[in-house]
Amino acid sequence: MAHGSSNTKRLTRSRKFIYILVLVFIIACGSGYYYYKHKHNYMPWTSNAKTTSNAPTAQNNYSGGASRSNSSSSASQGGAIDNQGKVPSSSTNPTTTPTTSTSTSGQITLDQPGTNQTIKSGTVLSGTAQVSTIQFRVIDNKSGVIAQGQLNVVNGSFSGTLNFRSYSSTGELDVYSYDTQTGAEINEIRVPVNF
Repeated sequence: MAHGSSNTKRLTRSRKFIYILVLVFIIACGSGYYYYKHKHNYMPWTSNAKTTSNAPTAQNNYSGGASRSNSSSSASQGGAIDNQGKVPSSSTNPTTTPTTSTSTSGQITLDQPGTNQTIKSGTVLSGTAQVSTIQFRVIDNKSGVIAQGQLNVVNGSFSGTLNFRSYSSTGELDVYSYDTQTGAEINEIRVPVNF
């Protein structure tokens, strides 16, 4: 009888050991997944997008709320021609006095376009920065992001000629950089604009 009790104890210990191994495996997998997503330049826009707005959109693959995969085509979204820090003399920006905007960190200063300035395709985005590249995003209040990209900072200056199509009369221009450790947007400047 003592022999049967010993086998039962061994079986119980084996089950506990297996449960502990499974739990350790699950924790290790979860930790690995977290590390991969949050420490290796995870960019949230690389996942599938889902549209919840019923408003007309600038994207020609509008899904009406259904899931869709990102398109590598830039046909539906604008960008900018990188002027390598030089502001073109044929700039199409209005002749109004620009209002500069500076990030709270002081790392990026946006010279043009200014706050509430009317912008269109051909408008020059320029300023100074203490980072090697800046990111920009033009947001149309009706359609969402209508242009985005990266500009090189050359000798402390950045400049790019915007190219986009707007479907609204108001929106926002975001200029920022990325934290190289976390991939988070930092040094942000948000400027309301008109189209």
